[in-house]
Amino acid sequence: MYSDLLKEKLSKFFRSFGFRKESIFIDVCELVLKKDTFYVFVQFFEDMVTSQQIEEIEERLNNLDFEMSRHVCIVIADDIEDNLTEKMKSCDIVHLKKNEIFVDDILRDNLYKVVA
Repeated sequence: MYSDLLKEKLSKFFRSFGFRKESIFIDVCELVLKKDTFYVFVQFFEDMVTSQQIEEIEERLNNLDFEMSRHVCIVIADDIEDNLTEKMKSCDIVHLKKNEIFVDDILRDNLYKVVA
């Protein structure tokens, strides 16, 4: 249920930039948003995110045909493995903590550069 609140808050944020919820690629991540040819994938984690999980996300995204599209993935988790931040940046994955989604300034600071 908590993830439903997070999904709604993120959907509302991205809607303000013209994104809409998509039902395609839902098997890739829990929430998919699209604007023109730009996709935002969101994956929620209850426990610590490991490098193996990031590799799995990266593999799923790489299996999609994005020749004419851009995409970014947002990982929502309170904890991530040490030294994983740089790896996530290199493969267009943004990390947010769950409570950061409810603070508009933090959300805007972390995601504005993604959607602008």
